[in-house]
Amino acid sequence: CIGSVLQAFPALSQAMANAPTWTTSAALLFDNDGTLVDTMPFLYGMYRDTLQEIIGETLSWPRFVQIMSDNSPAVDTLLELAAEKGHTLDPKECARCWRKHVARALSEPRGVSAIRPTVDIARRAREQGIPIALVTAAPSLWADGMLRAAGLSDLFEGCVKITKDTRGLQQQKPHLEPYRMAAEKLGVPINKCTVFEDSDAALENLRKAGVDVVDVRVLPGYPSYDPDVSTASKL
Repeated sequence: CIGSVLQAFPALSQAMANAPTWTTSAALLFDNDGTLVDTMPFLYGMYRDTLQEIIGETLSWPRFVQIMSDNSPAVDTLLELAAEKGHTLDPKECARCWRKHVARALSEPRGVSAIRPTVDIARRAREQGIPIALVTAAPSLWADGMLRAAGLSDLFEGCVKITKDTRGLQQQKPHLEPYRMAAEKLGVPINKCTVFEDSDAALENLRKAGVDVVDVRVLPGYPSYDPDVSTASKL
């Protein structure tokens, strides 16, 4: 059972002592960006380069860290950042420029790494025969690219993956539908699953629905990015 995962990771066991229900879950559902894969440096480069092209100004690391906590769509974020510097952008032109930088970055992704605490749990769960699924708001091209860049292309091989472009999906995260679809494909009730997430909105909705969750940001070893110059200088 998944209890063996905790036995293999004493620090994790201690951190999760107040949430024992997930050790008996029928399946584990994992978000991707910010849960299994650390994409913050990668995203920073894309936002910085896009702003540089469309308004000729750069993006500071402290402001990037701050605005990413809003979990807003990329184009909305870019429009807001440009407005802060006195620029009014055409949303369509902004979207075109963003897509160009995304395609360029995906062709040779840098600054992407695995988040070991959650990856270790997912791998141990697979070893124990516990079903796992990926549930992300990103398109499949992005999700697969990030997993591959982090050296995790095998993690969900043969597993359920729910992405933005999954056929039949009507609502996107933080709505519950993607999680319910993953649970249905696994053949287990959603309230028998545990979801690993880093999004406040998603965590809140899942808790309200009576679903067990793990806020991965409190796990020992989770990456922390402070909005200071010293951190930005390492990117």
